Amino acid sequence: TAATEAPRGRVEGALAALFARALAVPEVGRHDDFFLLGGDSLAALELFAEIERCEGVALPLAELVRAPTVAGLAARLEALRARSAPGSGATIEAGFSPLVPLRREGSAPPVFCVCGTGGNVLGFRPLADALGPARPFFAFQMAGVDGRMLPDPHIEVMARRNVDAMLAHAPRDPLLLCGYSGGAVIAFEMAHQLRRRGRDVARLVILDFPLDAVAPESAVDKAERLKTGFTTDGARFLLTWGRGRLAWERERWTLRAVVAASRWAGRPIPMRFRERLLNEHWTRARDHHRLERYAGRVDCFVTEATRSEGAPVGWDQVADEVIVHELPGDHTTILQPPLVSTLAERLGAVLTVSP
Repeated sequence: TAATEAPRGRVEGALAALFARALAVPEVGRHDDFFLLGGDSLAALELFAEIERCEGVALPLAELVRAPTVAGLAARLEALRARSAPGSGATIEAGFSPLVPLRREGSAPPVFCVCGTGGNVLGFRPLADALGPARPFFAFQMAGVDGRMLPDPHIEVMARRNVDAMLAHAPRDPLLLCGYSGGAVIAFEMAHQLRRRGRDVARLVILDFPLDAVAPESAVDKAERLKTGFTTDGARFLLTWGRGRLAWERERWTLRAVVAASRWAGRPIPMRFRERLLNEHWTRARDHHRLERYAGRVDCFVTEATRSEGAPVGWDQVADEVIVHELPGDHTTILQPPLVSTLAERLGAVLTVSP
């Protein structure tokens, strides 16, 4: 049958072996779906790292949404090879889009979700499935996830790139917008930009990201923390702090060297460094971003684990109306079975608006 058809050619054979290794299954047919075989975002990261190592091509993780089979991904790989070949006259950067459709079809208004700072949109796939076939679901990936572009330098630029792509797929109101983790800051800015363009943002949802995570630690707070640590633990604290600072600086300079070498050689930044690069750029952009007050409703979903850490929701400092929804689980498990069904049920109720 088609589901068990053997791979064709060298590339499909190599990908089938990598699929099987990442999924811990004996074999994979050329038309077997990665996700139906139990693949998740972590397995996808392992798979794409191995593809990069074995085939010499850096694929954005979103390619697995477009082509979740061996045959489909092999075709995408060859197409990207052709586009990036010398003399092809095209680049992968020119074709980058931040918007990744996880479900195109559905009669309900589509929901647009900004992923966390690591840029892995595949983490939203269980949520898209749990919301049901009637709800179109689009996710935003960050520029730089494929290792070929540098991340955007400002939150406003990240948001503008997303808004431009979003409006091409959402000709009608109402607009439903979510931001998960660090993506909440980008979604918040997107809501302002959409309103300035005259669009109706019917729902703005923050998924487990307290406002205090937005503000960088001030110099006064940092000095007080160091003083308290030294008073409590003395020289041992200074030694521990110094070692941590040295390790942080070493990682930062290693990342800069890898990025510079990759750009000089015309090669994508290795996958194991990309999430760190995206996080660093987001943190720098966040530190220079001012949150503008939002004249409207914000729905904040907060997990039990976040609450137990004592983190306040805090978005009422920058929004006129904030509705808090508590969820079982923690920052990661709310997007995974079985708890994703609880998130989908409560989020679906919030997203139910009249067109």
